[in-house]
Amino acid sequence: MSDSPTSRGISPGALVLAAATVVNLPFGTVYAFSVFLKPMEALRGIGRAEMAIVFSMASIFLTIGMLMGPALYRRFAPVPLLLFCGALSASGLLICAAAQGI
Repeated sequence: MSDSPTSRGISPGALVLAAATVVNLPFGTVYAFSVFLKPMEALRGIGRAEMAIVFSMASIFLTIGMLMGPALYRRFAPVPLLLFCGALSASGLLICAAAQGI
């Protein structure tokens, strides 16, 4: 990748930095979980133990994804891998949104 600006005057490095920032924004949902813990408990009418299961599952699958990442990066091109992972994440969020309970 060269450092020459694109036709819009934006360097490729700036584009990569912007893309990396956007890709990492969903991590905030895991790290901000505790901020929304009490309101979610009240909304769902469930206790801390049930909510802890949700956070535990999120942490486990985040860890699995991070451990699988290097092997996937070597095997697949970045854009298709990013699209597949984004679709997989969106599917998980849709399933969670449609859930009637824990």
